[in-house]
Amino acid sequence: EVENQLGITIGPQQNFVFGFEPENDVAPTGNKSKEVAHSGSYSMKLSGKDSYSENITKKFSDVATDTIKFISTSVWVYPKEDNPVVTLVVSIEKPNGTSISWQGKATDKMNLKKNEWQKINFRADLREINTSSDDLIKIYLWNKIGGTVYADDLEIVYGDIPKPAGKSAGVFMNQ
Repeated sequence: EVENQLGITIGPQQNFVFGFEPENDVAPTGNKSKEVAHSGSYSMKLSGKDSYSENITKKFSDVATDTIKFISTSVWVYPKEDNPVVTLVVSIEKPNGTSISWQGKATDKMNLKKNEWQKINFRADLREINTSSDDLIKIYLWNKIGGTVYADDLEIVYGDIPKPAGKSAGVFMNQ
């Protein structure tokens, strides 16, 4: 709509932040909790039979005009027990549900502490994956072992993270 009003082409949106607030978020509404939150009033609760979060699902054509080499994600987690095994997942599927790629980062070696907010970062590498514009990108959390874990402020960047402009060499993370 903005592109039409301004008479320009910006392209697909590539950066998203989901705070799980019901009034201003386009994230799925399941598993929301007011028990503890990193920001705002709500977080996503993963426990018991609800060990998977709902998917944040996008078609490739909705987030890129060309190929996507990487998808960078981060999320804040608040475990109720020490050392939970939570996996931040990036899954690529055909429209019929056939899996193309499943990549995830588990917290089993991160020594997460109970009752503290801690950030998980994950960069999925899609450089060797052949995709089409109709393929689906699904991002979700999996609480593998059980217990209760809260998640909040999920950030997703579809594509390369832009490098800062300027002449200084700088340091670039995850390169």
